[in-house]
Amino acid sequence: MNKKIVVGIVVLILGSVGVWFIWRGKQKPSPIALAQKAVGTHYAGGGSHVIEGTVTLPNPCYTLMVTAEKKGGSPEQVLLQFSAQQTADACVQVEHDAPFRVSFEAADDAVLSAVINEVPMALELERKLRVSVDAGEEFIIAQSEDRWVEDLKITFLGVEDDNRCPVDVQCIQAGWVTARFQAGTEEILLRLPGDASIPNAAVAGSYIITVVDIAPHPKSTEPIKQYTATLRIEIYDLKG
Repeated sequence: MNKKIVVGIVVLILGSVGVWFIWRGKQKPSPIALAQKAVGTHYAGGGSHVIEGTVTLPNPCYTLMVTAEKKGGSPEQVLLQFSAQQTADACVQVEHDAPFRVSFEAADDAVLSAVINEVPMALELERKLRVSVDAGEEFIIAQSEDRWVEDLKITFLGVEDDNRCPVDVQCIQAGWVTARFQAGTEEILLRLPGDASIPNAAVAGSYIITVVDIAPHPKSTEPIKQYTATLRIEIYDLKG
């Protein structure tokens, strides 16, 4: 009787082990992420978010898209859903930093996560305050600062040349000052006063950017360490 019990236990154990191996063999392997992380800058403020950055993909033949999905919760959860599809069968296998940009409305303290092709992916984002101004209103921006008018980010990159007559000197000519700005993906030069080669206003996408002033005005005895620009950005009527 004891031998039968022992044999039965052994058979039961072997059967269980066999079922486990069969179940394990049928399990699908865990999917491997196409990319390890997304890196970039996260602008947030006033309930508006804009994220710009890159994802390193295996080759340049991939197209990258991203959407933001709010998941609720407290704090609010937002999932960035990246989708990458290869558009050619044969492609040189060189890693490619694919750019992306996504905007959405959510609480300023929203917690972000990301997937690419439904596989979790890390986020490495530098957080910056999004400072918005109204279209058509004048505003002051310092060098290296960002401002937002609707979905346009404007950055004051610096002064290219400043040969204005110093305020404490009498000159025959008033001179001019030329400044460089980043408007969205475009770099633009604006000059005061504008002339035929470089105007004081330029069109960037659906916006007109006008430089109103560059301060401070030079003095003969004091070098300028930091400039500020006064700008006005208006919505450009593409139909007009």
